[in-house]
Amino acid sequence: MLPPPLRLGLLLALAAILFWNLWSAPILSHNEARRMVVAQEIVRGGHWLLPTMNGELYITKPPLYTWAQALLARLTGSTAPGVLRLPSTLSALVLLVALFRFVARHEGRQAAWLAVLVLGTSQLFVLHARNAEIEMMLTLWCALALMLAWDHLRQGGRWRLAAAWACQGLAILTKGPVALLFFVPPVLVYGVLVERRAWRLLTWPWGWLICLGVALPWYLYVWLHVDRAVIDAILQRDILAKVHRKGGAPFYSYLGVIAGGFLPWLAVFFMPWRRTLAVLRASPLEAWLAAASLVPLVILSLFSAKHGKYALPMFPLLAAWTGLRLADWGQRATPRARRLFQATAVVMLAGTLVFHAWLAPVVWKHRHQALPSIVARLQSQSLPVYAYRARPIQLIYLLGRPVPVVDAEGLTALRRSGRPFLLLADSRYENDPALAGLTRVAHWPVYLKKHRGLGLYRFDPDRPAPAPAPERR
Repeated sequence: MLPPPLRLGLLLALAAILFWNLWSAPILSHNEARRMVVAQEIVRGGHWLLPTMNGELYITKPPLYTWAQALLARLTGSTAPGVLRLPSTLSALVLLVALFRFVARHEGRQAAWLAVLVLGTSQLFVLHARNAEIEMMLTLWCALALMLAWDHLRQGGRWRLAAAWACQGLAILTKGPVALLFFVPPVLVYGVLVERRAWRLLTWPWGWLICLGVALPWYLYVWLHVDRAVIDAILQRDILAKVHRKGGAPFYSYLGVIAGGFLPWLAVFFMPWRRTLAVLRASPLEAWLAAASLVPLVILSLFSAKHGKYALPMFPLLAAWTGLRLADWGQRATPRARRLFQATAVVMLAGTLVFHAWLAPVVWKHRHQALPSIVARLQSQSLPVYAYRARPIQLIYLLGRPVPVVDAEGLTALRRSGRPFLLLADSRYENDPALAGLTRVAHWPVYLKKHRGLGLYRFDPDRPAPAPAPERR
């Protein structure tokens, strides 16, 4: 299926997909900028255990990913985008190596190469491997926990089980207790349907103690040092609201995420599909991979809040399962079908590299095209800068300093102080009465979204307010 020259090409292509233009790629994600700002403020002298974002306490997400960013920034002496993206990219690289070793150990190198091909050409996987977001590190810990747990079931060794639970603790320290969803329910379902002794993975008391020993200290520190009202608000907004939010996406939304992330490789499950079901019943490993892939999918689909990246921790084990099915299909495929598969692999690798390394900044240019000009304009001014109602997180990172956010009442207080200042307000608020009397000194028609602009306003008490424009009839 994958001859040696194509395997070498796969390795080179994956290295290029992960690292090409990583340093120079613009910021395309609001969440990426948020992670960068939190790390940036730690490096500037902020609190490692109680991080801040734009000068305000930020404990919505646990800090493991931010710690990795800040540590690399300290080691390199830089908070450049490429440095702050490295924890994601290195997590993806380690994950691909671990996936290869896991599948090769249990099913052979052919299936392992195919699993790596499937995961390395998944667009959602590559997107988050190249972005400074926490999902890739979470995916690494969740996948390692499941791989180590399976190795323990087949090869024994308490150290493997202990390592699996340690990975779960690291996953919780990366994104919170939601990480258990990708470990406990799949193991439980597998134990009920296939192999009852798998329950011992969940009933081993030392495992839970190891997990809590890794994750709990930071949560206890927060509990002891942060006001309860703040913690309750975070729990309500980030956990309960996502489960019970009204008007959420349809139940089947994640099916589209999986299909988009694994086409065209998912077609192997339908040719013929009865063979897949037969092998699933006969192969404990495939049953384990199916449980790891499908059980979290069902649970996530019950939540009101849905986002494609929430499904990412399922991808490595689903890629392993797909690799096994492709290897089985390859043994029965005709030479012509194999050549078609190899051509498809080359096209997928080339397309993935070209899109993420070069085309993505062009396709999403509205997300970044105005930022250099805005930053240059703000850096040329000596006046304090504020933002109206919306936090300009990308600009905060690029400026390297907080930009206080004010509402109408706060803006009124600033004006009463009698000191000049600059105000950033996007086009959603350009007709807000609170902006009356401010002079718009610059305007960018495209800011983060295609149909959203940004205005830079100046308040100067020594200058008379501009006369209102005549009403058009």
